Amino acid sequence: IEREILKTVAGFMNAHGGTLLIGVSDERHPIGLQNDYKLTKKGNRDPRDSFENWLTDLFDNAIGKPALANITVSFEEVDGYDVCRVEVKPGRQPAYVRDKQTREFYVRLNNGTRLLTVEDAVSYITDHDWKSSR
Repeated sequence: IEREILKTVAGFMNAHGGTLLIGVSDERHPIGLQNDYKLTKKGNRDPRDSFENWLTDLFDNAIGKPALANITVSFEEVDGYDVCRVEVKPGRQPAYVRDKQTREFYVRLNNGTRLLTVEDAVSYITDHDWKSSR
């Protein structure tokens, strides 16, 4: 799930922004964050607080600190389930998903997030108007 979150958020930043809902099925039914809370809870913290800190660390490590200014995390209860809402503003510069060996460039195109080849990424970055996407 970490990789999917990162790809989607970077894709939104590299396009027109967007909203990611975590704890909602592909069929648009709330399924909650209980299993995620078990993995991200630290100490006696509120589970939402721990999950938000985990997300912030994930974005910081894989996309970078400048990108954090484009992300707002909030929580809502839907039908008794906690759902995390990640609002993403378009970036002012390209956002890459990085790990130890690679840097990947994703773009949200219509209803999907796509990994661009190096050639396509260079073309997209060159043609994209980063200043007006805000």
